Amino acid sequence: MKKSIILSGLLGALVLTTGCEKYDIYPEAFDGVFTIRNAGTRDLVVYATDDVAEVPFVVMKGGYKPEIDSKATLKVMNDEEFAAYQESTGLVTYVPLSPECYSFSPNLDENIDAMDYVFSGKDDRSRSTNLYVRPNVIRQWLSDNSELLGLDTDAPKTPIIPVLLVSETDTVDAYSNVSIIKVNLRVPQLEVDVNEFNSRSINASTLDPTGDNFYSPEMNFSIPCANPWGFTVKVNADRAAVQKYNMVNGTSYLVLPNDAYELQTDYHFEPGVTSMPLNLKIDVNKLQINRNYCFAVTIDKKNPITWDNENYNPGEALGVEAGKTYYFSVRVIDVVILEKIELSTSNVTTNDAEPSEGNLAFLFDGIIGGTSNFFHSGWSVANERESVYASYLEIELPTPMSMFRFMLANRESAAAAGYVKKVHLFGTNDKNNWPTTPFAVIDDMNQQLNGAAVSAEFGDDENPYRADQPYKYLRFCVMESGGGSLGTTSTAVFWHASELELYGF
Repeated sequence: MKKSIILSGLLGALVLTTGCEKYDIYPEAFDGVFTIRNAGTRDLVVYATDDVAEVPFVVMKGGYKPEIDSKATLKVMNDEEFAAYQESTGLVTYVPLSPECYSFSPNLDENIDAMDYVFSGKDDRSRSTNLYVRPNVIRQWLSDNSELLGLDTDAPKTPIIPVLLVSETDTVDAYSNVSIIKVNLRVPQLEVDVNEFNSRSINASTLDPTGDNFYSPEMNFSIPCANPWGFTVKVNADRAAVQKYNMVNGTSYLVLPNDAYELQTDYHFEPGVTSMPLNLKIDVNKLQINRNYCFAVTIDKKNPITWDNENYNPGEALGVEAGKTYYFSVRVIDVVILEKIELSTSNVTTNDAEPSEGNLAFLFDGIIGGTSNFFHSGWSVANERESVYASYLEIELPTPMSMFRFMLANRESAAAAGYVKKVHLFGTNDKNNWPTTPFAVIDDMNQQLNGAAVSAEFGDDENPYRADQPYKYLRFCVMESGGGSLGTTSTAVFWHASELELYGF
């Protein structure tokens, strides 16, 4: 059965699309022509906690004689009309909601499934109305009809409200006479606007040396819908969560001391309130410099939410992720700005240069990824390498320094066997007497230096590599490359790099 046969007047509307010459044959069919301005498929998102949601409609009148009186009806399809619509369109995955789920009346006690319109005169060309949808009723209907909808299957059906425009006296445009309202009923969730793990470094120089210093993380609880009920959300300080996080992630955060924070645990959302900030104050004066602390806030596992009135609340229609934990890492640092150290062959030497290519000077020429601008350790000669220092660059610093960071870049075209993997940093004030224990070990660098012309930063101003005292001389020892250990005289293992930048203080 074709769509034009389902409804009165559709055949005439189809003729309207074929050309102006048809007006001579059927002029009376087009005296009045009706359309739904927002016809077609429409997605309606509603929250299960809402009492009512409005769906606007506009019925429009055109035609050959707009001045004539005309009549039209906007209605929800009955079973026979919807069956004919499905047969005509082949859309079998839709299931109409029952009449108690909606009404054309704002009075929730009235079930009105149709609106009649009388258009009088040429200036009477459109009418607006609302279909009032009842999310609370829909939620119950979906629960009662879960098998019909196949909600537990891989191919659930879509609940809809099929709206139809008809006229007993005038033509209805066959292409603008149906509006399918696809109802997407959502369960609102209590939302939090921060990530699960949040870090903050506080520069000690910004603190008041004689007064109070508090840090309050920014975090908000909110719900994406109206709140007519009033409720309370409960959270807890969770020391065990920090310890568990350390075990799972291999970290070593210190649990924030009990006397170093104040946490509000109950957050009362009065009716109408939809957002509220976390109230957490961390006493920075109680924290040691350069120590990593962590504080965990967990939504109460047993009673995450309580309602002001047990007889008037949405129950399970408001989702709360009980037991969800949010972590706040805090570190007070004494930050200095590390300055770039000018490197050249006048203050840098090496025990492991390749004589046939890769001059040491190219490592400091400011060119990253050049075809010939790279340094290469020995591969054609067996340079003497000690197991403690391997293949190294020995750097004379402009002044004694104790904090360092650096940038290293790969050459433009080379095998991954030469990418630097592990570096040890040694320091001394007597270059004839070097310690045998490095003050810094940087492992798995080739995870970042993993491609041609790739560069990576190692350390930063907030987290530099720190020596136990300032040193005048620094050894940058490449202990391992992608090809293996450089702690032997083997020519089969080597490293290369396009550029090195060193920063220190």
